[in-house]
Order: sequence, then C-alpha cells, then structure tokens
Amino acid sequence: MGFGRAVDGATWYLLAGTGGCGALVEWAGDRLLGLPPPGAERHAALGALLAAAGPGPTGITVEPYLTGRSAPDPDPGRRLALHGLRPEDDRAQLALAIVESTAYQARWMVETQAALTGHRPAAVTLLGGPVAQPRWPRVKAAVSPWETRVLAEPHAPALGAALRAAEAAGHPTPKPLPTERLAPGEEENAAAYQRRYAAAFLPLVTAPAAGQANDSRQQRS
Repeated sequence: MGFGRAVDGATWYLLAGTGGCGALVEWAGDRLLGLPPPGAERHAALGALLAAAGPGPTGITVEPYLTGRSAPDPDPGRRLALHGLRPEDDRAQLALAIVESTAYQARWMVETQAALTGHRPAAVTLLGGPVAQPRWPRVKAAVSPWETRVLAEPHAPALGAALRAAEAAGHPTPKPLPTERLAPGEEENAAAYQRRYAAAFLPLVTAPAAGQANDSRQQRS
C-alpha cells in the first residue's frame, strides 16, 4: 500500500494492490484448469468455464495468495488454500471460485482503505484484463456493496498517459474516458455473495494460517 500526489500535482491517492491476482489465474489455468496457452484461445476457454459454472457463489472459499499476501495485511508466508471443495465440484466451479476470491480480496482492500481514510467510496471503477471477461466483472459487482462501474477501453493506462501528456503540452483538457454502470447478472446473487464474504472469506483470511496457529500453540506449550 502506498500514497502520494497524483500527476496533476493536487490530488492525493491511496493505492493498494495484489500483485498475484493475475498470476493466480494464470497459474490455475496451467496447473488446475487445463486451459490452452496464453492468448485468445485461453481467454475464450476461461470465459466458457465461468459461463458453465452455474449460479454463484460456489461455496468454495479460496485464499488467493499464491506467493504470499501484500495488502491489506502483509504476510509473506501466507499461501494459496482452498476450503470447502466437494467431490462433485468440477473445473468450472473451481474457475469461478478463483474469480470470486479475487473479488473478495479486492473488497477487503477497499474496505481497509476506507477505514484508513475515513471515506467510503461511492463507486469503484474496474479496468484492465478482467473486464474483457463477461462474468468476472459481474462477480465483482455482486461482491461489492458500492456502485461498480466498468471502463471497457482495453488500453486505458496507455491512453490515460497520452491524455495527460496532451494536457501538459498545452492542448485542451481532454474529457475523462467514459464508464458504464455494471450490475450483477442473473447468475450472481449479490446478497448471497456479500454474506459469503462476511461469513466465510473474511474470517478465514484474518485468522492465523494453519502453520502459524500450530507454531503459536507449540510456543505456548
């Protein structure tokens, strides 16, 4: 997590990130989901799995920490863990559970930021790779208790930098890139997702990991 002034020199920002979010999905695609190599075919195969998973939430809770946790509670020893996996769960259910975990983690980071700043967001805007998937953003919208908007421009970071450069070069201030309000789909039960976040995900990720709990008991004994 970090903070500072934005490029306009006046606005302050507070930034939190999970560096392993995309890496987790790619790793799962290689090791667990049997997806094709990276590219358009993999993108389509992931979308097909998510579409075939049925209504959410899945009931599987994933701790999405492939290489440790950075924010909002840094723990380099935290690792990927799956809870509640059933014999009948298939690759589609597992793919959706991984996507759900990234949405839960994002909400936890936003809520931590809100607690630090005293300002709860009125809306959160999604951009980047996940918005190219039809279902992934809808899951985030279902998990989030605030308005969710999506910026569909696939090259938003590069285009945003170009717009800032144009302003700095003396050209007229460009209009902000357009966003659209996003709602959960018919398969995303927002109330159920928000209960699952509070009752399953948050207690798991804020409790000591299994190995840490055993170490603590050994030290006390």
